[in-house]
Amino acid sequence: MPDLPDHSLGLRLGGADRVNLLDIYQGKSLQARRASSYKGGEYHGPCPVCGGIDRFHIWPQQGEHGSFWCRQCGKGGDAIAFLRSFDGLSYREACTALGRDLGDTNPPPRTTIIRRPAWQPEPASIPGEQWQAQAKKLTSWAHQHLLAMPEHLQWLAGRGIGLDTVKASFLGWNPGQKGKDLWRPRQSWGLPEEINEETGKPRRLWFPQGLVIPCLNRGQVQRLRIRRPAGEPRYYVVPGSSRAPLYLARHHQAVVVVESELDALALAEAAGDLLGVYAIGNSSAKPDADSCERLREMDVLLIATDFDEPDAKGNRPGAKASRWWLETFPRARRWPPAAGKDPGEMHQAGISLREWIRVGIAACVK
Repeated sequence: MPDLPDHSLGLRLGGADRVNLLDIYQGKSLQARRASSYKGGEYHGPCPVCGGIDRFHIWPQQGEHGSFWCRQCGKGGDAIAFLRSFDGLSYREACTALGRDLGDTNPPPRTTIIRRPAWQPEPASIPGEQWQAQAKKLTSWAHQHLLAMPEHLQWLAGRGIGLDTVKASFLGWNPGQKGKDLWRPRQSWGLPEEINEETGKPRRLWFPQGLVIPCLNRGQVQRLRIRRPAGEPRYYVVPGSSRAPLYLARHHQAVVVVESELDALALAEAAGDLLGVYAIGNSSAKPDADSCERLREMDVLLIATDFDEPDAKGNRPGAKASRWWLETFPRARRWPPAAGKDPGEMHQAGISLREWIRVGIAACVK
């Protein structure tokens, strides 16, 4: 194995309990200033590749050793990616420098490669007329409740969603009835009957208390998602809803893809005059046939799926999802939040959503 760079050897032998990216970065004689104390801190400095003053962002407490992102050259990732990108280390050398034990060095056994059929977008489903009529009533009722709840309006404003956007998107609040969730017969919403196997009785439709997020298309409610204040699932989609995405300002030739509808509304408010906003709902969701055709025509396609905390296997669902978008749409570019895991947390950290979008568009059209 070739000799590791001096700073990498120093990291292993220096006696530190846990090396993070800020240590590695400053070990290259680069200076970073603390820009935020949010979630363990954020630091800005010059990029080791493209220079600058503060375009390089470091979050030393994100993940095992920290994470980074340069808003100019677009490089980003964890500490292993940093050492591979800027020091030319192999994956094994980077792991060794960080003190990771890779275990058995024998190559893995051969495996059979199963080729999956090429992905094809599905046509968007449309709820029945009875479902839409009931959804419209619920949306209007919940919207009036939300407008009378300043504490919830303040929470939305903290995520970048002002009163005008609340009104335009018909966000609402389901207070339930006598402090309990609402339940309705499935038939009243035009849905087929389902029998509970344990009780032998018909299942009822559940409407939990929480923030009601309608997806509107040409004035019709296509989907209802409810964000519960507590409990799992945090987000609940009312059965019978369409899987079609929330696609705002779709006349633009630039679009940003996010997961949450709330993030989409905040971005539309901040930068809807610059680009369209497309909310897929969750990291594993895929575009339908109609929007897929439109997305392929984009001049700019920013993929801003969540920058989640790694799971038990070290994977970030949002980052994994972004790879599918980059492989499927040649013009797509990964554009993770500059702080926090999503645009809502980025706004809460005091970072301008509009400026983040403006820089992202500029990076794609250079």
